[in-house]
Amino acid sequence: MIEHLYEVTERAPLNFVGFMTEDRRYDFAIVHTGNFYGKPLVICMQSGRSAALGREDLGRAEQLMRIYNLEERSEAEHLADVLAMHLPEHCCQDEL
Repeated sequence: MIEHLYEVTERAPLNFVGFMTEDRRYDFAIVHTGNFYGKPLVICMQSGRSAALGREDLGRAEQLMRIYNLEERSEAEHLADVLAMHLPEHCCQDEL
């Protein structure tokens, strides 16, 4: 049995962000949606890995390493620095 929970269509702003460090290139798509408690959906274009992230999540390097399969803490810190420029300061908590 399948229980249909929801179906939402929205026109969401989308940013593409690419950057390079000395060791690696990064390409991300950031979908600013009203779903996921207002947290943008951050998608790694190389791996397809994604997560709903807010700025409050960027201080958790181990979490970013696990989500995006990063090997070094410094990679997660570089990613957090770049994403901080593109994620909203506050997310809505009254969605869903």
